[in-house]
Amino acid sequence: MLSQLREVDAENRDALELMEDQWCTAVQEAAAVIQSKEALLQVVTNYCRQTQAAKTTLETLMAELDAVRM
Repeated sequence: MLSQLREVDAENRDALELMEDQWCTAVQEAAAVIQSKEALLQVVTNYCRQTQAAKTTLETLMAELDAVRM
């Protein structure tokens, strides 16, 4: 009976270790996804800033061109 209890305990320990490994893997994968999304968000943010800067420059140049034409 004692040997059966030890076997069950060992099986439970193995199952818990497997579950812990799966959770660790899931957490690592989630962290990698978050890091990837943060990097993509930074790229989009930079693009938006550059686009706005280009629009502002274009507006300034167009105003200068209009002033020169008059």
